[in-house]
Amino acid sequence: MATPYFVLQKTAQGQVKENARARLAQLDRMQKVGSDRAATLAKWVVASLLFLNGTAAVAVLDADAHIGMFSLFSILFCLGIIVSILNGWVVRVIVARQAAFLCRARAYWSAVLGDGVQIPTEEEALWRLSRKLEWVDCAIPMPALLSAGVFAWAYLAMMANLHGGI
Repeated sequence: MATPYFVLQKTAQGQVKENARARLAQLDRMQKVGSDRAATLAKWVVASLLFLNGTAAVAVLDADAHIGMFSLFSILFCLGIIVSILNGWVVRVIVARQAAFLCRARAYWSAVLGDGVQIPTEEEALWRLSRKLEWVDCAIPMPALLSAGVFAWAYLAMMANLHGGI
């Protein structure tokens, strides 16, 4: 089994503190890049998906009001709105988990830098958390893709219906 990323080998006191400094610098970079990227991505994706699905829903709901019933298309566009809002919530949860991890890791490595004492169980826990966050980070685009897919499906179904296909 490979040595976990956050686990340092037993070394001289000076080397332990140097490794702790390196980990703190790495955490700073992770926080800057990860938080900025996730916030920017979430803001634009949610706004775009809400705009697309919202305007389509308004147009279709207006047409549905004239015939007195909801169509499959209006339901799909409204579902797209709900999923795009879900995307914003997923990103918020992931960013909060990453922030909690970064705070915990920063506190640990700051303590190691201060006193030079490593705690293998804490390093193992940090490593497990970092691995879990790597997987969870892949979940960020999933609701956005689902919302875009629902929009595309509703749009294509509506176009097919207009041309006598459905």
